[in-house]
Amino acid sequence: MNAEKSFSTRVHTQQLIDRLLQERGYYSPIELLLHEGRLMDDDFNAWSRGELADPSEVLMGDLEAIQAQLQMGTEYARQLDLAPESTDTGSSLQASRSTGEGGPLSFDQLLHTRYVPSRTRPQLDLFMDTPASVLNNKIRKALSAHHVDKAEALVEQLYDIDPGNDDLGGFDSLLEVLTQSVTPVLNASEQLQQLEQDITPLAASVLGKYSGDFISPLWHRLSEALADFTFNPDQAKLHRSYTDARAKDWKNLQQAIEKEHKWQSHCELLLRHLQAAAMQGKEQSVIEDYLLLCWDFADHAEQIPTGQVASVLTTAITEFQSLDAELETELFPAWLLLRFPGLTQRLTIDMNLSEEMEGNAWRVIHKLQSVPDNNLRVDLRAELKRISPVLFELFMQQL
Repeated sequence: MNAEKSFSTRVHTQQLIDRLLQERGYYSPIELLLHEGRLMDDDFNAWSRGELADPSEVLMGDLEAIQAQLQMGTEYARQLDLAPESTDTGSSLQASRSTGEGGPLSFDQLLHTRYVPSRTRPQLDLFMDTPASVLNNKIRKALSAHHVDKAEALVEQLYDIDPGNDDLGGFDSLLEVLTQSVTPVLNASEQLQQLEQDITPLAASVLGKYSGDFISPLWHRLSEALADFTFNPDQAKLHRSYTDARAKDWKNLQQAIEKEHKWQSHCELLLRHLQAAAMQGKEQSVIEDYLLLCWDFADHAEQIPTGQVASVLTTAITEFQSLDAELETELFPAWLLLRFPGLTQRLTIDMNLSEEMEGNAWRVIHKLQSVPDNNLRVDLRAELKRISPVLFELFMQQL
């Protein structure tokens, strides 16, 4: 991994860990793999049940690159003074790659360790199993499952045996959130602000590892309230596609976006649509979304980690970035047809109707790959040479 790419991956990894800490109250390498699209939910479930023995069967991408990214996450967690916890509790989840003693953490260790703020690290002392601590854990589980009556009864017990408990105020606040969650959302904008600025940080602080289960249904509730909202780029978060993403409801996210008129013209919707397609393993949709980003929002396309795109794109992007003759990102779609001619049959020529140079390059190469007329091909070659001498040279090298 070259220095520039390594730096970009490190920054992206740190930003993602910051987000996971905010959402869940802890950082787990497994969560990172799921979020990056390196590991699908169904594959993870099969893996954890022991139906798949080797991560190479389910992890998307190069294992060495994945291990390097997880190692970056470990280093960042240490910088944040997060406390490591082993998650290996007899589960069947295993990984076969490992490093020698004294080296970086083995792949097994990376996948069986999570990192929590020091204040929530279990204290291995005589106070570990006091009635109050046992009650605290039961309350967290009841709240995360949205069992209001059970949580209320347990909180009452905690008031009786430990009225000065530090978490009582937080438990009461989260109970109030659950009580209100059964009523209709009257102001979606205010609810969004409360979820992001108040409820999510509070849940992370009070519930720790259980906060994700607590928050997810609240995002679903807000999604329902936003069902009839039309996307407004000035209020990009006030749309069901955003709240569905927070709830990891990828199917409904994709459907909500596709209801929007000319949704491909909005960068934010394209990015969300691509993420949803990647998380569902829809390679064709991922490719189409990425190419549209290259044409219309090149800066954003360049920032997407290769782990979030389809496997054919992962290979292609790496090759494209390594070309001796540098090409603009806008010309990546046209180059892609040269590199993988078979895509001409899967991608329509009218994907990009722009009259700009890049759109013309796409159409010219698409025709060159599919038109048998030699006279027409001569004209098309001349047109390609005029548009991009570099692409023309690459095309001639393939003849």
